Formats: sequence, C-alpha cells, structure tokens
Amino acid sequence: MQVISIINQKGGVGKTTTAHNIACGLRLQAKKVLLLDLDSQCNLTFALNAKSKNNIYDVLTGKIPINEAIINDFIAGSQHLVTLQNKKRAECILKYILQKLEPIYDYVIIDTPPALGIVTINALTASDYVIITTTSDIFAIQGIRLLTDTINAVKKIVIIT
Repeated sequence: MQVISIINQKGGVGKTTTAHNIACGLRLQAKKVLLLDLDSQCNLTFALNAKSKNNIYDVLTGKIPINEAIINDFIAGSQHLVTLQNKKRAECILKYILQKLEPIYDYVIIDTPPALGIVTINALTASDYVIITTTSDIFAIQGIRLLTDTINAVKKIVIIT
C-alpha cells in the first residue's frame, strides 16, 4: 500500500482538487484507493457530499477503529482536528492506524490542512510520497523551503521509529 499526501502549508493551492483527481485517476486504473480528508476545513468531505457520524478525528483519538470510519472508500474530515495536541509519539498515530489497511488498499491519498501542525506531521510520517501543490506567486514558493525543511525533519523521525 502506497500512502501519498498532498501538502502545502498555504491554502488555496489546489490540495483538495489534486487529492480528489489522483484518487479518481487511480480508481480508473482499477486500483483500490482510500481517500482521506485530514483537513479541519473539510472541503473534500463537503465536495464529496459525504455524510458520516464517524470521521478521522474519532479514529485518531481512539474512539473508533479505522474500518468504522470508512464509507465508500472515504474517511470524512472533522472540524475537531484543530484541537489535536502535540503529545509524546503523537506524530506517528496515523502511520500505525493505516498499517491495518495494507491488505485492503493499493493507495491512500491524504488531503492535508494548510498548516504544519501535528495533523500534517501525522500525514508526513504515514506517507511514502508527498505531492506539493503550489501556485506561482512568491508567497507560495517561499513556503516550499519551510515545507522541505519539515519533510526532512519528519524523515528523521520516521527513521528513528
């Protein structure tokens, strides 16, 4: 199973659209794909008109197992994601949870929030690949350096764990 996070700490650069389109393209190739909305803005959840009482926040906080949050190969986002706190070893929670899905899915595509907090760090530690979406303005490009530094720091965390 390959985990791909669509990332940029800047909003409005096409992360949600990219995540959705990659998932659709892989499904057209007969791949089994889980699409995950890890953004507290829940734009992907809204775009898919997904209605679920269970969501990724419930999974990350241990309220439910991941399989209870999956509906039509999608896990809904939650506005409560912004309340997740940095706790010891919290940066690897998603990685361990997603490992349970390896026999089921070929790919997990993660739409991340426009921030570099604990939620994004979880996406990075769980990911095999990242796609950085951006626009061509100076502010979006400026943030890529910080993002690259964060990705390199997360690589060190993953190697240690």
